[in-house]
Amino acid sequence: MFGEFFEYVIRWTWPLAALWVAISAAAIWRNADFLRPRLAVVSQSHRGNVAAVIIVVCMAIGVAGVAKASQAEMAYRPDSRLIGGLADAAEPKLEQDKTYLLRRFDPASLGGTAYGTVLELERRGFHLVVESWGQAGVMPHRVRSEAAVDSVLWLVVGDPAIQAFAARPDARLIAEFDPRSASDIARASDLRRQLESGLAAIDRRDLIDALDSQYGQTIVIFFGGLPPDLKQIASELNDLRLQGALFEVPVGSPLFP
Repeated sequence: MFGEFFEYVIRWTWPLAALWVAISAAAIWRNADFLRPRLAVVSQSHRGNVAAVIIVVCMAIGVAGVAKASQAEMAYRPDSRLIGGLADAAEPKLEQDKTYLLRRFDPASLGGTAYGTVLELERRGFHLVVESWGQAGVMPHRVRSEAAVDSVLWLVVGDPAIQAFAARPDARLIAEFDPRSASDIARASDLRRQLESGLAAIDRRDLIDALDSQYGQTIVIFFGGLPPDLKQIASELNDLRLQGALFEVPVGSPLFP
């Protein structure tokens, strides 16, 4: 692994681990004739000890795994709260016999909220699809063109984008939700002021506007070349996430922004 580390990258090692196990098992099987007499000697003279050691090791691994898992924190909890809140508010306003195309504008998340919205509303009986950008997150069978749907939904995140989208004459507000607590909102405002002040001080005002663009916070954090103190502020701001809204527009409406 190289470059910036994202925790989901660790999942890419799982197939490698599975291959290592398979290769090891194959190697043992291919050398069974060589190993069998030696294992027989060990099993006859130390059968009880070997079994006890194996049991103790397995129990220790199990206990350590449970202890480690009990301390784990749910990743992206604000995203989950946003998806749940929007789904609750949108459920009575959507129709189950319609097919909706979901598009997204999200400065804070790399598509996770959009994927989650599709899957959560599908779980509640609605039919949502995406365009080709989302096939990795919600699988190719949920990919459709705009010509094959009844209506278009937009997941819009961040107050500037929500206000701009709400001003469109073709947009109908379906749901709006802020996953942050009052203290989170206050902290986010303070962090945003600190970040903008710091960016202005290093003559990177271009990044201030970028914060409210598609994937803007992620771009600023990982590709903005920030000094460590500003990168820490930007990361904490991003972790708090933003409020979101679902809008419905007719098929054929302009893209946003």
